[in-house]
Amino acid sequence: MSRVVIISAWKDLVAVKVLDSRSSTICFFNKMENGSEGICVVKEHDVYIVVHDNFKDVVECSQPPTVSIRIETPTPVD
Repeated sequence: MSRVVIISAWKDLVAVKVLDSRSSTICFFNKMENGSEGICVVKEHDVYIVVHDNFKDVVECSQPPTVSIRIETPTPVD
């Protein structure tokens, strides 16, 4: 069964990355329009980081194997 991270863009976004727990880029979305969604297939249950500009959100992929994240007011990156 595939595991995915779903990114819902609530505003226009550019350069959105999904990183694994080792900070390796596993998905990259050059442009996401307001109201669109991006799907990143991941290999295992783990923690993933969604990065956009200077912001990041951390999500955990666990049972059920689908994680959804909305980028509306992201958390600033230190």
